Amino acid sequence: MSLEVHKYIENRLEKNAEIFNAEVIDFPNDKKIEIDSNLTTKGQSFWKISDKSNDDQQAAIIGICLMFGALIVMGLYSNLL
Repeated sequence: MSLEVHKYIENRLEKNAEIFNAEVIDFPNDKKIEIDSNLTTKGQSFWKISDKSNDDQQAAIIGICLMFGALIVMGLYSNLL
């Protein structure tokens, strides 16, 4: 048992020595970030839930609102009994 532990420790020490002798790679710094000075935003681009492309999202929101409404009504009714 102690021989196995001794071999394991020797292997681990050799691997650690290899890690500490590793070289650091120096990457070139040739890329420069170009900042575009022509940044414009569209003033009329608003997200609307009633767009035809958002039909599934509109149905989900309506379903959630109806569920909360039904739960509130049932809660008020059961509270009055």
